Amino acid sequence: MFRKVFVFFIICALPITSQAADKNNEPSVSVEYGNIKQLIKNYYASQDFCKGSSKNDGETDIMCNYANAAVKKLDQLGWCFGYDDQPESDKEWIKCPKNTTKKLKPNIIKPTKKLETNTVSNDIIKEALTDVDKSFCKDGLQGLVEIVKQCYMLYDGQIYQSANKCMLEDLSLISYNQKVVNYVKNKTGNSITIPFLTDQDISDREKRYFTPFFGDIANAMDYYNPGINEITDKMSECSTYLIGQ
Repeated sequence: MFRKVFVFFIICALPITSQAADKNNEPSVSVEYGNIKQLIKNYYASQDFCKGSSKNDGETDIMCNYANAAVKKLDQLGWCFGYDDQPESDKEWIKCPKNTTKKLKPNIIKPTKKLETNTVSNDIIKEALTDVDKSFCKDGLQGLVEIVKQCYMLYDGQIYQSANKCMLEDLSLISYNQKVVNYVKNKTGNSITIPFLTDQDISDREKRYFTPFFGDIANAMDYYNPGINEITDKMSECSTYLIGQ
């Protein structure tokens, strides 16, 4: 009940003008606004709804389309979404610094339909195992880190069914790295930190990729668990081989 009341209020309150659909059948939305503060407030309201929805329906489409339209309007008006070196969670809308050549924009992650299965498919696991063999088994953790980064770049901005591989490889990487960190800590008393696998980096990716689709990273772990087990076993085998070289 609360959701329906909220949707009705926000849709009526946001100044949205729907126009003809573009070539990709995505509705074009123009944004009217009284002042910048209100436009930013509307952006956050629509973005939060879009990211928090697990449905692929008309209400979600309206909110996600508005959030994207607000981003474009703010960009046109010379506003940037934080600074390049800021963690994603610390960014907010600011007036772009003078001489800015690259304007920073947030990503609007539009939810998709629920997954058709209760666990990751064998086909996705096989694809990920191939990636591990080509990257981790030759170049170690950093090799797989680069694969995961490239995978996310291909699907940045929205989550497709085929992005399953990105998230499976990412969670396998996180799981295996934690085992390594714990082992080193127990043996030497020292802590090791690898870029892309820091707590902050993982938290940023959780909000950006996992939360909109699974609610949190724990639910994602449950879904990908069969694949994570196979991949981390493969990584352990390759580690033993690499150490023996």
